[in-house]
Amino acid sequence: IIKKYKKKSILRKPGIGMFKKACKIWRIDKKSSFMIGDQITDMEFAKKAKIKGYMFKGGNLLKFIKKFI
Repeated sequence: IIKKYKKKSILRKPGIGMFKKACKIWRIDKKSSFMIGDQITDMEFAKKAKIKGYMFKGGNLLKFIKKFI
């Protein structure tokens, strides 16, 4: 971790500021949206954004994604 780059911002996960901005620009259907991530902060983001979150622990990402689409 490089201290000068570690900044708190609502635009960084687990904040949902970037997601809120995207929702204002595009018609994002939260019921159909989901987050795939490999960190706890990704799942925290999904919970705060009120979308489904799936933890990817490695392996074939395409096979993993196909389970949900």
